[in-house]
Amino acid sequence: MRWLILIICVFGLTTCRLHSLGPNYNQGRSHNSQRAKRMKIVYKEDTRMKKAMVKARKSASKKVNNTKSKKFKKIIR
Repeated sequence: MRWLILIICVFGLTTCRLHSLGPNYNQGRSHNSQRAKRMKIVYKEDTRMKKAMVKARKSASKKVNNTKSKKFKKIIR
């Protein structure tokens, strides 16, 4: 029984294709549609990376809080 489960797992792992990393640029039926889809993917990846860079810069920069605390009041005697 264990051998059967093992064989099924090995068969499943070998036949299942892992998701490739990165965008697939080779899409489209004709040369023009391939170029158009390729440029669309390039622009999409470019905007995604720009957003990621902005987010990384924001998290890396020091945040200065210039607001005064309302809880602290100077006591003059």
